[in-house]
Amino acid sequence: KAERQQKILKQIFGSASSKQAFIYLQGFRDVFVIEITPAEFRILSVFLWILAEETQKMCSLTSFCGAARFKIFLLLPVLLQVYHISALPAYKCPGLSSENPVLVSLPSGTSREISLEIPDGSPHSLCILTRITPNPPEGATMGISGNVPKNGSPHGIFGNMTSSYIFAATPSSQDIGIISSHVIRSYGGHDWERVPGDYASAMSDPVCTGSVCTANITLSSREDASDLFYLVTYDHKEFSSLDGNIARFLDKNTFGPTQKEINDFDTSTGSDQDFALWVKEQMNATQTPPEYHRSFFRKNINRSMPLAGRTVKPQHPCDDGTRWRRYSFHSFDREKYVNVTSLDPNGVDPPFLMIVDGYPRTIVQNLQYWNWEIEKYKKIPPGIYKVCWQPEESSGGWAGLYPTDPMMVDFEDCLEIRDGNPPLSLTSEVLSDYDNIFTTALPFASLDAMTESPMGERIHGDETTYILERGLRDLGLCDTTFSDYFSNSGIGNVVIGTLHDGTQLYFDSRMALEENTLTNPLSDGGGENIDAGLECSSAPRTFLNQDHCILSESDNACSARVGREDYEIGSTILLSVANVTRLHELTGQYLYIMTGFKMDWVESPCTYGLYSKWLSTDKSSSECKTSGIDSATKKTIKGLLDNSWGSEVMRLTENWEDETCDENNKKTIGMQIFHNGQCWEHVHPDEYEVYEMNYWTRPDTHPGNKIMDNNGFYNPIKKFWDIDKTPFLSFPASHPIDRWINNREWFHHIGTIGDYVEYKWLPVSLRYKGVAMEFGRTSTGKSNKGFLVCGSEREDKAETTATPIFDFIAGESAGDYLRGQNSNIWTMIALNSKDQLRQRMAWALSQILVVTENQIDSEQFTEIFLNYYDIFVKHAFGNYRDVLKEISYSPMMAEMLSYLNSRSTSRILETEGIRVFPDENFAREVMQLFSIGTILLNMDGTPILNPETNLPIPTYDNFDIMSFARAWTGFNHQPERGNIETEWNPNRIDPLNLEAFSRDQFPKRDLNNGFIGDGYPLCVDLPSKGFLIKGATFHLLGKKPLPYFSYVTVYEHIENSDDIKYFQLDSSNSELYNNLCNSSDGQCNFRNIVTLDSNLKCEGEECSIDSLTVIKVAENVFL
Repeated sequence: KAERQQKILKQIFGSASSKQAFIYLQGFRDVFVIEITPAEFRILSVFLWILAEETQKMCSLTSFCGAARFKIFLLLPVLLQVYHISALPAYKCPGLSSENPVLVSLPSGTSREISLEIPDGSPHSLCILTRITPNPPEGATMGISGNVPKNGSPHGIFGNMTSSYIFAATPSSQDIGIISSHVIRSYGGHDWERVPGDYASAMSDPVCTGSVCTANITLSSREDASDLFYLVTYDHKEFSSLDGNIARFLDKNTFGPTQKEINDFDTSTGSDQDFALWVKEQMNATQTPPEYHRSFFRKNINRSMPLAGRTVKPQHPCDDGTRWRRYSFHSFDREKYVNVTSLDPNGVDPPFLMIVDGYPRTIVQNLQYWNWEIEKYKKIPPGIYKVCWQPEESSGGWAGLYPTDPMMVDFEDCLEIRDGNPPLSLTSEVLSDYDNIFTTALPFASLDAMTESPMGERIHGDETTYILERGLRDLGLCDTTFSDYFSNSGIGNVVIGTLHDGTQLYFDSRMALEENTLTNPLSDGGGENIDAGLECSSAPRTFLNQDHCILSESDNACSARVGREDYEIGSTILLSVANVTRLHELTGQYLYIMTGFKMDWVESPCTYGLYSKWLSTDKSSSECKTSGIDSATKKTIKGLLDNSWGSEVMRLTENWEDETCDENNKKTIGMQIFHNGQCWEHVHPDEYEVYEMNYWTRPDTHPGNKIMDNNGFYNPIKKFWDIDKTPFLSFPASHPIDRWINNREWFHHIGTIGDYVEYKWLPVSLRYKGVAMEFGRTSTGKSNKGFLVCGSEREDKAETTATPIFDFIAGESAGDYLRGQNSNIWTMIALNSKDQLRQRMAWALSQILVVTENQIDSEQFTEIFLNYYDIFVKHAFGNYRDVLKEISYSPMMAEMLSYLNSRSTSRILETEGIRVFPDENFAREVMQLFSIGTILLNMDGTPILNPETNLPIPTYDNFDIMSFARAWTGFNHQPERGNIETEWNPNRIDPLNLEAFSRDQFPKRDLNNGFIGDGYPLCVDLPSKGFLIKGATFHLLGKKPLPYFSYVTVYEHIENSDDIKYFQLDSSNSELYNNLCNSSDGQCNFRNIVTLDSNLKCEGEECSIDSLTVIKVAENVFL
């Protein structure tokens, strides 16, 4: 304001250098204090006289201030009005009868202020200040049809306010220019306002006083210096019709009307009732089904997935909707390594074999790229490359390679392959060199014959990709050719089909996301997938799904909280020589215990902060020694061994006592020391590590494989198992150690000898059913029928026949390239969904109950954010309390406002010995930002004032926050599970789990001088046999008698204890049994929740029991 006041003074008096301005706040009015001379006052009095006539207001003057000066108090609006009259001409809009726009001359500078009169005209008149780019180039209509906009014509104003049109001053005049943007408008005699759009959004709103408005036209970076500004008046009668009313109505209640929506709008009543009916229809979920964002995302996932992740499995060739592709590279090969190898004896010339992930993709005869410097095609030599960006998924489509060799001329460029994405073409000789490549003859003469076959209506595609709606089942191959090959995990095999004419097709395995929704949960909870190392997919029972859980009829069923009964809980595999040998025998995979590493590049175990590895040997104390090491260093090393971890064979230490250990003594590297009756030797970090090394057995990976094969020798990597029958692979002493370091990333690390590893952490190549059975995972022989399995809201199945749109993280690492998926999905739904009002409401709620990517630290994920956003889609027209409840149980909000894993003071004191109060963040924000606000309000929104202080009354204080913080303790993530997006992350999909031992158990006061829970009976006040009185509620547990807030450790105790007895109801006479059984046709139909609607009589032993927690109703059924 001070700058503006000085500007006004300068405009009126010519100079502000000797003037002084002050602002006094009197109530809610801004007051100028200006010192002026008598001569200046005479000039000003003219303006004041004009102002008095115009506004019928008086200006009060103070008494004289000395002989030569006056002091005048002017209200700020008065002075502003004086300034406008003296400095700014007020532009008037042309009338509807005039066809000449009014040219507006803007002052120079970046901030240009103009004054505009508010039009008096017809309620249908629309005056717009429009920016015009003069002298348009020929044909610059930009495809817009219809009449040119001029006075009296509405074309070009509504529908798309930012479109470009040829602008004519009069019907007969030459075109003035192209409408670059609309700026401000006045409709029907209302105040001037900004027009929606980028240009006007940078401006402030016009300021109107009386009949004149002031607008500050901000200079845009896109603006041409020669641009003109015109005032144009339009007759809006055409848009005051019903269509116009519909458009304006939809503009307020949707993300923008389309012409189709206007045309389809139901106007059957011919009154405003049509709008009410539209709102009612939008709010009715049956008439207008909600478009859920998580569901939309999952249905449109169709990513390539050759290997299983931790939570999702790939398709089987016999699944519905399998894809078979002709081209070699797909979009998910982005940035993967490609090994280009010459098959010619000289190792340089074509043909070239292209290998990805250790498997052959195709053989090409001509591999060239365009060199822009010499403007000629050049050969792409053999070597290691990376796939550029995302290849186009079609034969001959765009594909490129990045060189990884810095010596190559075009090292930093993407080499566009001349012939594009090559078709699949592999010889039988190449295919025979690789394990886990399965070939099958497809019963079609050619590609054309596939769609012309009797089952052609179930085969869709083009010349490069074919989708078989029923996989290979219709081809008769599933019960024969594929039955044995996929009898184990059925995962990780490359499948190539060959037509009669020799054309080859890849089985393009896609991610097999399964439907696990509320009303249709997986019948086995995903238990079938556990043998392949996947997590159980059954969702935990929560307040969201408890009405829809089912008792599984599958022997392989798994439970979210217990897993699978035929899996020993916590079962692990000891990595011993015997077990490594057995893993090889069961799977045929080449896994080795690595030995023989030289100590090159290994640092001293005395190095500060360094992990060092120590191997137990059989040497005696006299043999176990290293000379040249001082006693202080030896003492430190022995202390490190005392605090080491690992097995009896291998120990790991970490040095944080650098002052007593001589790291500069090179003799400490590889030293031996006798301690506690055992000889320990410092060894290489990879000594006795177990690796699955299938990749290194292939003909084009290990440099010696092809050489040995060409000379008639056995594969040098396979021979350790196949010929020497040993699980040990000794690193050759002739090889430099960097050869191991540079290639180690290609091998799957399993663990260290002596470690225990879980079956699910094994690489896919080892997750065979035989392995699971061998190591006790399925040795109990128990049936899991009767497990309670539950689904999750909107956990839909991927539509495998759909065009791939979205990517999905299933255990592998992902970069930032998926960050745009959330906004893309939101935009697609906002533009195309039918439930526009619901989506608008959801968007509004999401701006209040906010979670942000930077607080969650998982910006590359999609599903977790969409699942949170769907809370607002679901409850857009519901009860706000339901919204608050769901976001409070959301893992996303718990991370956002830091109450995740918040524990009670007593629990922290018990476990850590320190006194810490629970986190207060959410307790504060749920009141301040999400609900009641900071001050008490009247029904009209005005503050309630304290009668003594006349100040607003706070709704809560710090004591309330501390009290409520104790209520938000014990909220933790649910267990990890399958069928959801994850990258070694916690479960951020399912509502939080409450851990009883972390909860604060003391009373919490409320905001009304009472305590939370007042009015509810205490446990001690419940009547005897409360399980038989009206209102008693029972939850179905299924086969496992594990109460809802108990833990697996409790279950293990119950399961293995002979002291635990279950109370079983009398099925013949018990009224409680009849209520819980819900029998029809002699069979129980168990419900998830049963609430007694009347008091029941006790029967038999029920009469002698005071209370019950778990009841056995039938065999394998507990409530």
